[in-house]
Amino acid sequence: MTAPEIIALPFISTDKRGAAAACGVSIDVITRAINAGALETSTPVGTEDGRAISKPLILATDLLAWIARGKR
Repeated sequence: MTAPEIIALPFISTDKRGAAAACGVSIDVITRAINAGALETSTPVGTEDGRAISKPLILATDLLAWIARGKR
């Protein structure tokens, strides 16, 4: 039996600014894709240092899928 291939991602998730930089587009392009429903965001549930986590994040897999569909 062979071991499964391990794929290293430079990140698991990022914010709009990081997504824009990773794709070479503006934050406005990322925001429009999110608002159009073409790019999904996830908001972690929980607290950090007693404060609620509420920052929407874009999973690397969702970003890659969006790029593969043609950055619409």
